[in-house]
Amino acid sequence: MLKVAGVPLQGGLSIGPIHFLHRANNLKSDRSSLSPHEEMHRFELAKDRAITELKRLEARIAAHLGSDEAAIFFFQSSMLEDEDYLDVIRSYINASATAEYAVEQTEKAVIDFFASLDSSYMRARAVDARDLSRRLTGILSDRADIGRLRQRPAILVAEELTPSETALLDTGMLLGLVSRYGSEESHTAILAHAIGVPALYGIEVDPIWEGRIAILDGDNGTLTIDPDEAAIAAARPHLAADYEPAAPELTTSFLASDGRAVRLCATIDSAWEAVDAYSLGANAIAMYRIDVLHKDRAAPPSEDEQYIEYQRTIEAMHGRPVGFQSLGVNALVRQGRVSLLKTQLRALLRASASSPAALVLSGVKSKADIRRARQLIRQCQRELSAEGVAYHELRVGTEIDAPADIFIVDSLSAESDFLLLDGEALMQSTIYGRAERDLPNYRALGWMLRRALMAGHRHGCNVIMSGHLEQFPQAVRPLLNLGFDDLAVPVGSLLQLHRLLSTEQTDA
Repeated sequence: MLKVAGVPLQGGLSIGPIHFLHRANNLKSDRSSLSPHEEMHRFELAKDRAITELKRLEARIAAHLGSDEAAIFFFQSSMLEDEDYLDVIRSYINASATAEYAVEQTEKAVIDFFASLDSSYMRARAVDARDLSRRLTGILSDRADIGRLRQRPAILVAEELTPSETALLDTGMLLGLVSRYGSEESHTAILAHAIGVPALYGIEVDPIWEGRIAILDGDNGTLTIDPDEAAIAAARPHLAADYEPAAPELTTSFLASDGRAVRLCATIDSAWEAVDAYSLGANAIAMYRIDVLHKDRAAPPSEDEQYIEYQRTIEAMHGRPVGFQSLGVNALVRQGRVSLLKTQLRALLRASASSPAALVLSGVKSKADIRRARQLIRQCQRELSAEGVAYHELRVGTEIDAPADIFIVDSLSAESDFLLLDGEALMQSTIYGRAERDLPNYRALGWMLRRALMAGHRHGCNVIMSGHLEQFPQAVRPLLNLGFDDLAVPVGSLLQLHRLLSTEQTDA
């Protein structure tokens, strides 16, 4: 039994295995084999992707922990728009340095600047600059930016925990935080307080602790590794209920008037939202909306980048079904850009090796588009098999989001495993005026929904209704009774819709 002392950041007590955060070594090469123009293009692509990631992180943390905790990510994205910071990086690249080397050397200058300041708060911003540098070099080197927790709750131990690493953790799997470096004024400390698990810093951490059982005492500032039975027995009565894994709240199905069980699912924009969906108890991810991953980028995400994002999403749901929206099938075929769809399919098939996934085809104009997509899936499967890469079969569904789809929904259903109806898009298509007072044509909307349901069920398809259903409480019960198999809403609407359905079910 080994007992080490540290500085408390957050009180509480937990018991569990240690997971040591390993990071890939930074690249040491300083001279680039590419021209400065080519190296600059690499950096600009990485910068654009980092800004997108940081803004998504800022939005997620602001929604769940508050604007103060999200401020660090605004600070980092602002650095990437600061011309003085960028000019230093560009000067190294113009001198024939690699983008990675340029970022690392600029990081050192920024850290030295913060360290020279009198304010302890500003000195703590050196960690934020290091966090940003790791993000950029990780993107440039196609490395994952964080070592994720394994498939069990654990105490995360690291030399240093950056704000991004803390914010990206699946808090449902996190028992505590331990680091060698830190401070009570760092944003990591703020996030640790917001998450609410015991945390320490100032401990000489060791990678050989990986997998060993430990008692983390945030009140007394100690970490006990390999505790004996007496120590565990003494600690257990003091464990707070908050540190026990929370049981999902929403996995109960709701009954329609004919006795059918209708599941409550989520639609998401990122793997981080999948973490939230699981913690709230969503039965499934009906659709990961792919447009956010591709938005505001100078170049589309690579296969490996998509694979990492899809894999994280699947892992976050711990075996519950996950559907991913495809790029627009018909448009890509017409434009001769099928390679973009093929890249996405390869990434999704690779990610499905851990747990089966589904593909929601968007932009479908005929059954030929579905057959073309299935043909591409088979082609990708043959390639991956030849490469020795494992995968699962994909269930293939079709997104119905326009009145034109309704007129061919029977033939689309015949080629699909399931249908996902975008209720908002269909409703908007029935509004003919432009004034705010113009209302949807609910009769036309009802006709479209019934026609899609009849066609889908006739061909054995599950039919999912998606949209901001909580905004129309008077319509939820009719939708439940109409015949839909699943209802899907954005993560932020799950609890509201759950309460609405629970109240109605209790009253009934």
